[in-house]
Amino acid sequence: MLPDGNEVEMHSFPTVQQMSKLTEQRLREMGFGYRAKYIVGTVVSLPEARGSSLAMGRDAQAERLKAAASSAHQQMLSEQGGTEHLTRLRSMPRPEVKSQLLEYPGVGPKVADCVALFCLDQTDCIPGTSPFPKQEQEREQEQERVQEQE
Repeated sequence: MLPDGNEVEMHSFPTVQQMSKLTEQRLREMGFGYRAKYIVGTVVSLPEARGSSLAMGRDAQAERLKAAASSAHQQMLSEQGGTEHLTRLRSMPRPEVKSQLLEYPGVGPKVADCVALFCLDQTDCIPGTSPFPKQEQEREQEQERVQEQE
């Protein structure tokens, strides 16, 4: 119940195992649109999804996405773990968090910033589309240099 007395139905975020049972088609039917293929691609790249129907190849699109994922990203997830790795991102510096998130299928700078802010406690991150992307990149690189010197 909310402070104003209204009731709201709440749902927990699905687990990797639950997500791994969804196909791209089902996600599209649920309203995810073009994002469906990226969700499937990210889920199948996580070690926790191994052994699921998706990871075992029931969805051909998922297999194509998995095959297209960078081998470095796959190796990193295998070595560091999926959920555990994502949880560790909370304690990393923002530039490193963004760099790690950009490795996932379909994650661009704006989505990486949103995930960093809303899911990984990176409160100094301000998502948005910069009209000056080169200058934004230079600013981030300068921030990295300053952090390395500290």
